[in-house]
Amino acid sequence: MKKLIMAGSICLLFFLAACSKKASDTTPTANGTTSSSTNGGTTTFGNNPALRAAVLAAYNNTYLPTKVSGFTWNGTTTTCQPGTLSTAQLNNVLQRLNFYRQLDSLPAISFSNLANTTAQSVAALMKANSSLNHTPPSTWNCYTASAASGAAESNLSMNSLGEPYMSIDDWMSDYGNNRVGHRRWILNSQADVYGFGSTGDYSALYWGSASGANGKLPNSIAWPCKGFVPAPLVYDRWSFGIPGADFTNTIVQMSYNGNALSLSTDPLQLGYADNTIVWLPSGIAKTSTADVTYHVKLTNIVLNGKKFNYEYDVTKFQP
Repeated sequence: MKKLIMAGSICLLFFLAACSKKASDTTPTANGTTSSSTNGGTTTFGNNPALRAAVLAAYNNTYLPTKVSGFTWNGTTTTCQPGTLSTAQLNNVLQRLNFYRQLDSLPAISFSNLANTTAQSVAALMKANSSLNHTPPSTWNCYTASAASGAAESNLSMNSLGEPYMSIDDWMSDYGNNRVGHRRWILNSQADVYGFGSTGDYSALYWGSASGANGKLPNSIAWPCKGFVPAPLVYDRWSFGIPGADFTNTIVQMSYNGNALSLSTDPLQLGYADNTIVWLPSGIAKTSTADVTYHVKLTNIVLNGKKFNYEYDVTKFQP
């Protein structure tokens, strides 16, 4: 049972070239775009085995090891003690979070003690009331002003399986959420310092500081990202964002082997990190053992008063 509600760096530089790069890329500007991208661009990955191997290695050596079971919460709702997560537990979650960000060529974020403390109090408050709420009332069990304030600025989740790392995948999948707002906060181009807290079944990702990413930004933020993506991480809804872009009249098209795929574009919703367009494609191969490449084309994107198109390929493969 899953429920989602909106609201130390791991370096993986060896495989960053696998996503978000085009032949025409130049140094990103502060808003995450380049002058070359305003003319549109097409990715040129082909079937480069080196890039595929790099993503596979990162999946096996960085992502999969974060599946650590046996979590036990050391807090209690009886006396309203929020508990703590060990450094190892926090690093494990951070490693998974940054795997997603750096697969999309975004700078890694870090956790801070202060932000972690806030997130932990939020998660404990949700557990104490067996509910998820961004604006918890003061009548709630174990209510504190700081936890209530943190709830308004956090991704929240409930997962009955009770392992903290699972919340990252839940938020990235954002199953049934046509805003993919949780995903957008994880892939926020301006993210800097976040905080994480969990009771195992209830988790919170506190947004903390989003004052500007420490590092180069990609031209765009897509999930699944451009290039090679492990099949288990290709979720139902696809998304594409550019900070400050206007997608009001943007048309999304997808094809496989030159044949168009049907899709439905979800209503645009602002206020969740970077401006993003979201769509739900049909006909995505679920169990194919062969690599499958999908071509994505977006037309009529507006940025800084100029219209441009954007094209890229996503190759889904079984790890």
